[in-house]
Amino acid sequence: MAFLKTLPVRPVLSRPVYGGREKREIPEFPKRTETGKTGKHSTPPRCRWCAHFARPGRALGYCASADRPDLLPAYGEHHPLRRLPADQGESCAGFRLHPALGP
Repeated sequence: MAFLKTLPVRPVLSRPVYGGREKREIPEFPKRTETGKTGKHSTPPRCRWCAHFARPGRALGYCASADRPDLLPAYGEHHPLRRLPADQGESCAGFRLHPALGP
């Protein structure tokens, strides 16, 4: 019955690799400071409605905001996207910061 004897097994995460770091170590996310900046670079304000949370004036020509009924529909009357004016949203009055990027 020697084959039933259990031996202590070290967990996978306790094997040091690359200068003492653990294998499968999960990196920490950058922490926000009191000013909302992470590290050396600040996060630019981004619209919660624009495609890919674009900054005003850098959208790809469309707006998904329900707050902009003044814009023409992009692909028909009931389509959710609206066409931006020539300034690509630079003067957008409905710009709101995405909640994940706010204070």
